[in-house]
Amino acid sequence: MTMGRSRILQGMRFMSIKLPRENDMSEKSSIQSGNEYIDSLRGRNLKVFYRGERITEPVDHPVIRPSINAVARTFDLALENPKLASATSSLNGQSVNRFLHITESREDVVMQNKMQRRQTTCHHLHLH
Repeated sequence: MTMGRSRILQGMRFMSIKLPRENDMSEKSSIQSGNEYIDSLRGRNLKVFYRGERITEPVDHPVIRPSINAVARTFDLALENPKLASATSSLNGQSVNRFLHITESREDVVMQNKMQRRQTTCHHLHLH
């Protein structure tokens, strides 16, 4: 759901993000690893509110960080197992993170499901 520059993140009932007007990502290089993804989120001056309170650095917030870690893991998985966690974009012909890839075929759905199972298994192992 988008209203102007405000976005409500579905699945996080009490959180909203307002993107700054100066949000030009055109000069930034592509993100390859989970750490690069996390670093790319820092210092962006996002207006993030959780339960009515402004969060100055969302990356460090204990409620938001697990979701960030889960997405970061998809970048690491793409480096560890490119066949499973990467796909070729029909928009530009480049290799992209399967988690972010728009599914276009039955094979895309199957591979995305396999990646999600692998990620869930890895995440479960890291918790214990």
